[in-house]
Amino acid sequence: YYNGVTITATSLSCSGQLPVVSDTHIVYPNLLQMFEGDVDIGATTGVPIPAQTTGSSFTLSLRIRSSVSYLLAFQFRLYFDPTLIQATSCQSAGVGWSGLATCSINSPTNQALFIGSNPASTLIGPDLQVATLTMKAVGNNALASITGQVESLITAAGELCNTTYPCAIVSGQVVVRLGNGAKSELLLDVPY
Repeated sequence: YYNGVTITATSLSCSGQLPVVSDTHIVYPNLLQMFEGDVDIGATTGVPIPAQTTGSSFTLSLRIRSSVSYLLAFQFRLYFDPTLIQATSCQSAGVGWSGLATCSINSPTNQALFIGSNPASTLIGPDLQVATLTMKAVGNNALASITGQVESLITAAGELCNTTYPCAIVSGQVVVRLGNGAKSELLLDVPY
């Protein structure tokens, strides 16, 4: 799970003429920098999805990196275990995306699909919110993975995918801790 790692950096001066500078930050391993054409899920700082108690609902922001050219169209799919977390609603329009948009959940129950298109789009940036997904924690004392794949991402400069489609979502893969004792430490092997 996402435990912060404290990193301290200190500069030293052998001659003693420069002041010693030290700073400490907590770093979370899930906050990978999105590469061009990748999708990110959850919060942009700290833990992407805080621990959830069984029965609670939580909303995820879904973002795309298109910082080189205007984002014109996208299609991506998220996967999850519906025995642990369930999709309850989704929204694609009105959250930063100004074009045609749709999303589909529970068809099948382990997936959520997001599609958007706007040939006249002038949306560009490193962290573009294009949709939200609301989920419900139904599992208890477990870690639930959310993964996904980009099926199409088109900018004014062309396709955005480092390989042939579908491209695995890299920086956006997340894990959420579930259960009424969600704050206790769980020792489960969850593949990333």
